Amino acid sequence: MNERDKSIIESHQMGLGHATIARDFKLSRERIRQIVERYLGDSTPQNRKNATRRDLAIKALTAIDQDSSVEETASELNLSVNQLDNLLSEQIGLTRRQIAFQAWMADQIGQRFGEWVVIGIEPHREGSTSKMRSKATARCSLCGSVHKVGYRNLCTGASTMCHRCGCKHGDRGQPVQDLLSGVIYKSLKDAARALGLTYGQAQYGLRRQKNARFRRLAGQMPTQEPGAY
Repeated sequence: MNERDKSIIESHQMGLGHATIARDFKLSRERIRQIVERYLGDSTPQNRKNATRRDLAIKALTAIDQDSSVEETASELNLSVNQLDNLLSEQIGLTRRQIAFQAWMADQIGQRFGEWVVIGIEPHREGSTSKMRSKATARCSLCGSVHKVGYRNLCTGASTMCHRCGCKHGDRGQPVQDLLSGVIYKSLKDAARALGLTYGQAQYGLRRQKNARFRRLAGQMPTQEPGAY
């Protein structure tokens, strides 16, 4: 048995179909059937194939949970990445992206963004793996209240505390820089007051993704022009 035929037989014993094996080895389905029949005779019983695939899926899930990359896991199991994805989806009901997303959500617990402390993450809809569109359940460390906050707002600094604490402790917010003039202000409220903008306009200039007017700064900033922080 040459190496190619050996690999084909191993793939067949893992439970992969003739069409999948034929695509991987760039052969016809009939040729795959002939090779399998030559070495094994009748096909492996269906219950044995299902048990083998279930064991492989459990091994793959364990390896991914232990921070092994998808490519490494697939290589260790002699599968392609697409085969691994199909295997996990079939046996566990989750794709590799969904498994990685669940691990990411678990890692976010306890992360701090400004005064927010993340206590939970959930996707914006069932089956989604978009991190930026997910919703965080976060506790405001200033007052202890719990709110739902868009994860994008946490990452970009658009939200650093609950609305009530924002109104009460507005001057304790992070410094912001006017990207047009380079001036750094003590807070977004001060920037809006100095530039003749409403607070809503200043917030929009901070949050928009393209051509943003302001950006938040972390840490202590050097003093600059009069009126700036």
